[in-house]
Amino acid sequence: MGLKRSTSLNAIYGESGRTPLYTRCLTKIINYKRKLDSSYNNPLLYTAYTCSKELDSLGYTTWITKFRDITKKLPLNIPEPCTIKSQLVKSNIEKDFKNKWLRSICNEEVSPKLRTYKLFKQKFKFEPYLSLHSFKFRKAIAQFRTGSHWLRIETGRYDNLSKEHRICLQCKITEDEIHNMIECTRFTTQREALFITARETIPNFNNQSKHAKFISVLSSTDPSLLNALGRFLVATNSEYDYKI
Repeated sequence: MGLKRSTSLNAIYGESGRTPLYTRCLTKIINYKRKLDSSYNNPLLYTAYTCSKELDSLGYTTWITKFRDITKKLPLNIPEPCTIKSQLVKSNIEKDFKNKWLRSICNEEVSPKLRTYKLFKQKFKFEPYLSLHSFKFRKAIAQFRTGSHWLRIETGRYDNLSKEHRICLQCKITEDEIHNMIECTRFTTQREALFITARETIPNFNNQSKHAKFISVLSSTDPSLLNALGRFLVATNSEYDYKI
């Protein structure tokens, strides 16, 4: 995706539509517990497992102890012996992560860099722009969407500027993502090419507010509009001294 290391992990997870590794590890741990509980036909394994449970009951730390500590906070009722189906385990763990992810991106105190991201990203899924042929377009769109970009609202942080002082040098107002895409006079020519495609693919685009236009473009799955967006962002990025 071509993003900085400081990019929000929640944004990366949301764009790729992939849950973190720990969700798959949890699924495997619970599935292994189910396997142990039904390992009667493997005397050696079942004996070792039974000893582990007995030692746990006596206050010793065993695999069972760790299993209980790891899974007790999950939104999942794990019966004893474990009989829960693998697919149910997987779906519940992923659902729990996605719910936490949505709460996190909507909480500006937790994810301040995602103040704009939450406007257009409400569903945890793979974003179609990541399938565009041009790496430059994919990279530019990913940077722009996740706040890992070249605009003053982001780079002004490096100079310890307050938000109100992170202004567009052309228009003398806050240079954020909406300003850059919708109204900055510096990029009128580049924007017209983007808006021509937007008018062709988004119903009633001309009559939308600037916020609605911004959300409509970034929510689009139309390949022609995504390519136009990538082309616009690559062109505008080239006008900045600061490079990602």
